[in-house]
Amino acid sequence: DSKNPRLLAVTNRAAGTPPPAPSHGAATRTARPSHGVGSDAPHDSHEQAHDIHWAYEGDNGPQAWARLKPEFAACATGQRQSPIDVRDGLPLQLDPIAFDYRPGGFSVIDNGHTVQVNPAPGNAMRIGGRRFELLQFHFHRPSEERLDGRQFDMVVHLVHKGEDGRLAVVAVLLERGSASAIVQAIWNALPLEKGQAEPASGSLDPNELDRKSTRLNSSH
Repeated sequence: DSKNPRLLAVTNRAAGTPPPAPSHGAATRTARPSHGVGSDAPHDSHEQAHDIHWAYEGDNGPQAWARLKPEFAACATGQRQSPIDVRDGLPLQLDPIAFDYRPGGFSVIDNGHTVQVNPAPGNAMRIGGRRFELLQFHFHRPSEERLDGRQFDMVVHLVHKGEDGRLAVVAVLLERGSASAIVQAIWNALPLEKGQAEPASGSLDPNELDRKSTRLNSSH
């Protein structure tokens, strides 16, 4: 839906499956291994902690991902890729996404790849009658997803988990503009040391991440 360019909901995947590689122009067939995190959060930027730290460049860059750990093998053999460059979308009748977010406490961690926020339990979304609990959200600059070849200034990925263990990730594409109170609150709570999650003072409302956005339909 080209009239709604700001929010992209990414398809869910089974827990334990390595998340795929960032898109650089046209879609590729490379998966991305999971991020490493601090001890406060059992999941990383898309799921689970790993002792081997992958990177976007250098010795542990994309060319080496499949060799770092056995569970990263899909990085060399995978046939599906996300995030993607969304082009020429087809009109579909999809179930709406119902968000049930509310203000609450949170902690922030710099896990070496991204700034990650761990909100208090109780936030969720529903898709097709299924409930997905919000585990965490994190940022990438610039955006990993593209729309018709356009890359955005930043993206926030909201990572949810269903009762069956499957993940559903919603991506909010962000452009540079006026100051954002919620982003500033997160930055203010960012610990000085990497790998340490620190509880923040005050509360955070995840609804604010989508307050000025419109939604792009997605499959799930």
